[in-house]
Amino acid sequence: MQQNIIKCTPFFQQILYSRFRLITSQAIETVLLLSLGLMFGLYNPNQLADALEIPKARLYRHLKEIRLYKWKRMLVSIGCSAALEHIRETEAMSDSTKSRRRITLSVDDMVRATI
Repeated sequence: MQQNIIKCTPFFQQILYSRFRLITSQAIETVLLLSLGLMFGLYNPNQLADALEIPKARLYRHLKEIRLYKWKRMLVSIGCSAALEHIRETEAMSDSTKSRRRITLSVDDMVRATI
């Protein structure tokens, strides 16, 4: 577990500090806490606040500082970075290993209307 945390820390630092400079440091720390909480089975801010014995209102206040556009951009950026890492890892393998992995790429270009 400790090696996984150490391994993912530079990734989150790069994503959050370099690409999202306008987000306050408290909001970034809250996102990092939520990310680490997921590794320990804490799936929402309430559970995290209870485990750390901190006020829930503070967590939600920091999370509200991040606008919806930034959330979407952050999630797409993290998802694309993770996918790219797995693709590069697989591309370095032999052809038979690639064949056994049965890699597919799906793109959803459907436009959904909101009411």
